[in-house]
Amino acid sequence: MIAHEQTHGLIRARYGSLADVRYPAWLREGYCDVVAGGGSLSDAQAALLDRRDPSHPALLYYHGRKRVEALLRADGGSVDRLFATAKLW
Repeated sequence: MIAHEQTHGLIRARYGSLADVRYPAWLREGYCDVVAGGGSLSDAQAALLDRRDPSHPALLYYHGRKRVEALLRADGGSVDRLFATAKLW
């Protein structure tokens, strides 16, 4: 949890103090979860929540992390490119 929260500060330091409003929540939270080593939901728990309560707040973090991981893999791991193109999604 500390790593996740510290990453929010690093995002603001790198991309500006308005990063929290400039970038979509899935990107900010997903990236922070990636840096922190994963989220609190397993794949099975997320699948269950998706069925039972698709608007559960924890799913933003889970799906954001999965999306960020996939985008970083597809783009060679460039965090700067990830954030540079995020506003287009």
